[in-house]
Amino acid sequence: IPSQCHVLTDEGIRGYYKAGYRNLVSEYSRMGILDQKQCERLDEWVTLDQHEDTNTAEYDQVLKGLQ
Repeated sequence: IPSQCHVLTDEGIRGYYKAGYRNLVSEYSRMGILDQKQCERLDEWVTLDQHEDTNTAEYDQVLKGLQ
């Protein structure tokens, strides 16, 4: 049986994650967890691909939280 699985390109994967991050920001805003300024900052963070950068203070915070 031929596989029906479609593989995403690297760009497709990046787009998938960007959409997911933006959906989380939107939902957290709707819940009142994030204000407008925080939403704008996080949107810019994703737009500039900083969510993929391991040389940021945010990445260090997440990494420490996971250890």
